[in-house]
Amino acid sequence: MFLKSFLNKNSDTASRNDRGSAIIGVLGVMGVTGVIALTITSMSFHAVGYSTSTRAGVQAEAAAEAGIDFAAAKLATSICQAQYSSTSAPIFVVAIAYSTFQTSPGDTDTSWVSGCPTSTDAKRLKLVSTGWASTLGVAGNSSGNMRKVEAIYPYTPTPPAYTIIPSGPAIYAYAQADPTINNLTITQASTTRPSLMYLSGSVTCNSGTTIMGDVILGAGALAITSGCTINGDLSASSVVSIQSGEVTGNVNSASVQSGISVSLSNSAIVDGNIFAAGPVSVNGKVGGNIVA
Repeated sequence: MFLKSFLNKNSDTASRNDRGSAIIGVLGVMGVTGVIALTITSMSFHAVGYSTSTRAGVQAEAAAEAGIDFAAAKLATSICQAQYSSTSAPIFVVAIAYSTFQTSPGDTDTSWVSGCPTSTDAKRLKLVSTGWASTLGVAGNSSGNMRKVEAIYPYTPTPPAYTIIPSGPAIYAYAQADPTINNLTITQASTTRPSLMYLSGSVTCNSGTTIMGDVILGAGALAITSGCTINGDLSASSVVSIQSGEVTGNVNSASVQSGISVSLSNSAIVDGNIFAAGPVSVNGKVGGNIVA
């Protein structure tokens, strides 16, 4: 009886020990599985973060390089600005600096001055472009979100644009041999009135000619035969003969030939005054006075 009871107690104890060992084994397997799962999850997050950070770095560097190209193009075609930027992709900010040294004065170049060159002494331009990625890195990987690119160019000052100031005659001849003018149009593009000036030579103005300015003949006569309009003053050292045409300003003649200084036919019009060195023959219209 005693032996049987003892055996039963030992059997119950062994059964309980077996169950405890099984629970420990299960917990161990669960722990190992959890560690593996955490490791895989961590590796996945790291891989995602690394790939997105790499992508962001490529985008940011491309944006910074685009900023260099943009600023260089602007500097070549327009007035310098201290900073260039873009708020839409590619996103960048470019800062400008200059140096009056042809090369770096030492191992560390301390000659740079922020902003655009203020004198022609500048020898180099430095463009520092900061670019940002359009798609940022995730999972805490932000190292690729921003990149900087630097470029240094030799600086050659661009001379200011030359502006032609209208002045002087539109047509000038030192010694005009052919007096005929046909189908000539001289227009006025600014407040300065153009002119036709011959130092020596006469003019015969025919149809289809409009001169928006003065006609000055230093040593010659003028004859208007038909359809010639002078929108200005007419000055001749010799005689003036107008058969069919118009002078909107004054007529000046400093000579007399065959007893006549200025001759106006029926279809001739002078809107201003006539100043003549001798007699004036008028069959046309004169808007002002005649002084002869």
